[in-house]
Amino acid sequence: MKKLAVVIMAGCLVAFGATAQPGQGPGDRKLWLQYLDKIAKPVLSNLAAGSLKEKMPLKLSDRTDNRRSARR
Repeated sequence: MKKLAVVIMAGCLVAFGATAQPGQGPGDRKLWLQYLDKIAKPVLSNLAAGSLKEKMPLKLSDRTDNRRSARR
């Protein structure tokens, strides 16, 4: 869970600390910040409340997450 928080914080730092590239207007940065807020807010608010596992349980796929080898 700590790894998830670190990844989200790193993404926030990159988004807030990034400089504008040529060809990008100020509206692009605002749009990306809105996307980041939409993705990160539910995770961070549930993490802060201590309810992340209850509200966002871990779901694994039988095929892609290799569940069989993890059980052995």
